[in-house]
Amino acid sequence: MSKLNWSGEHTEILEEFTKGVKENYEVQVEKTFWITTSFSVKVDFIIGSAAFCFTNSKISELKKRAIKYLGYHCFILDPLQLDHDFIEKTRELIKGLKPRPSKITPISERNAPEKFPLYLENRIIEAASETAKLPNQDINAEIITKMVEKKIPQITKMHSAMDKLVLTDLGFSLVKLNKNVLDYKKASERLCKMMSVMKNLFGTEGPITVSNLFTLSSPNFIKNLLVLGGPRVKPGLIQIKSYMDFLENVQSFTEEMQSCNIFLDLDELKDEICSFKNKIILEKNFDWIKNFCLKLTV
Repeated sequence: MSKLNWSGEHTEILEEFTKGVKENYEVQVEKTFWITTSFSVKVDFIIGSAAFCFTNSKISELKKRAIKYLGYHCFILDPLQLDHDFIEKTRELIKGLKPRPSKITPISERNAPEKFPLYLENRIIEAASETAKLPNQDINAEIITKMVEKKIPQITKMHSAMDKLVLTDLGFSLVKLNKNVLDYKKASERLCKMMSVMKNLFGTEGPITVSNLFTLSSPNFIKNLLVLGGPRVKPGLIQIKSYMDFLENVQSFTEEMQSCNIFLDLDELKDEICSFKNKIILEKNFDWIKNFCLKLTV
């Protein structure tokens, strides 16, 4: 997030806020959490289990989700919220907060985000479509390296590109148990094997970035099962016709993916599915979703 242009009055209130919280709490200031080699989240203050971000523009939903998954209650503040009563309000608020469970693990700090060139996007998808043909039992670092280096030389030195390849490979390799449910046991076995390849290539942080990335994106992944019947690289794979079909996929995904340290937050899933940008298409095509998204239809 960019630095704010504070007015004199706001600077004074910010200084008062900072002084007040330091007097009453053990405070961390301006802490940056690296989630993957290409994605980080900065918070201005951490007080117990509360993370405060000062911004004069909207923070992305993904960054708010990342802060939540790191185990914090996320508070987004703008200058107008920093009135003289705010410290007292904050004190009472924080006293009643319970720690959140941590669902992702930060990695070591980077000097700068590792971005791969946009022209590699399609080539990574092509490479993943090839690796997806490899049976689970044949996956190892040597074979995967040979396959992907033929398509994209030096890709196994690019952590962020390999993160994308691993999850795209998973999308291509998904199969169904029946027309309504995917085989998440087989998918989790494959993902865990690919994460072992990442550990071989990048050390202990290799599998962490994959689990962080998929945990953050899992609400969107499950939403795509509802809307597209599969991941974006393999739409129309299954047919979800009822809430029970949907629930069976959610439960199976949750149970099986935990073995790879992938977690699905049901509150985030509901927000993802029932957001206003999806509401019309969902209600048009899936009558049963109306009750699921009742909070947006009343």
